[in-house]
Amino acid sequence: MVKQIRILWAFIAIVSAHLLGAHAVMLKLSIVDGQLPFKPAAIVLFAEVGKLLISLVLWIATSASMKGKPIQENAIVPTLVKCLVPACLYAMNNHIAVHQQLWLDPVSIQVLGNLKIPATVLMYLIILRRPVGRWKLAAVLLVTCASVLNTFAGQSSDSRYSEHLRVTLNGFLLSSVLALSSAIASVYSEKIVSHRKRESIHVQNTCLYSCGLIVNMLMLLLDGGSTVAILSGPAHLWAYVTHGFSTLVWAIVACQIASGLVMSVVLKHANNILRIMIIGCAVPINAALSVMIFSLHIPVWFFMALPILILALVAYNV
Repeated sequence: MVKQIRILWAFIAIVSAHLLGAHAVMLKLSIVDGQLPFKPAAIVLFAEVGKLLISLVLWIATSASMKGKPIQENAIVPTLVKCLVPACLYAMNNHIAVHQQLWLDPVSIQVLGNLKIPATVLMYLIILRRPVGRWKLAAVLLVTCASVLNTFAGQSSDSRYSEHLRVTLNGFLLSSVLALSSAIASVYSEKIVSHRKRESIHVQNTCLYSCGLIVNMLMLLLDGGSTVAILSGPAHLWAYVTHGFSTLVWAIVACQIASGLVMSVVLKHANNILRIMIIGCAVPINAALSVMIFSLHIPVWFFMALPILILALVAYNV
């Protein structure tokens, strides 16, 4: 039984790492003439709708098989309120992740994404008040060194759309903000689900994605053109929201839906340590895809950063 559980978690980790590795590559492929052809708020909104619908279906299906056990409706409202914080942060993270494509190459996005390791350690101390051992502090230092090496690699080119690794100051700052907000959201989400272990994951996901849907709808409404589209009728509204959408963009939405649902399982039944392992494993997957698709030239700095990153992941889990 224990062996089967380990195999299941290994499968979940592999699938999630491939989803994360492919996500940045697909976003980069969607750029047209240096611009994003779609509205970032729209792509995130559809992802939230998909995750919410799947969670609702699973909630209803599992409720029907509970043999008459009552659902604790009184626990839904407090969970909804608590989910507002991570929902707002996840919404911001998703928008930053889209705009990163204009300032970073896909491989650098994955490598700099490992700044979430020190950020997660910091949030563990502040939010969960869990002690951090020497190995985890060593992991913080190692992943920081790997990010600095990758930054040097990115300075090898001045062209925004060259075939080299590229890291700009704006991209690095976006990655830093994304790492901090992502760490806060994931650790806070872990705190919510860990205090309600018996509560169904589908109930918790429904609450989280409901808040996410509301937040992203508001962000989309802040765009001045949305008011005109709403007043013009459903057909104009749909054309406005899906402007610039292609088969690739819908594939990105599907990738975000799958990745979000898998990560929710990780936070519910494992912890952020496995989540960080998955993020780290996505780096070589993303690098391989970038080399195959973009003929990306990977300088020696990256190959120096990669083993340091692997050591950081090992040290973090000692």
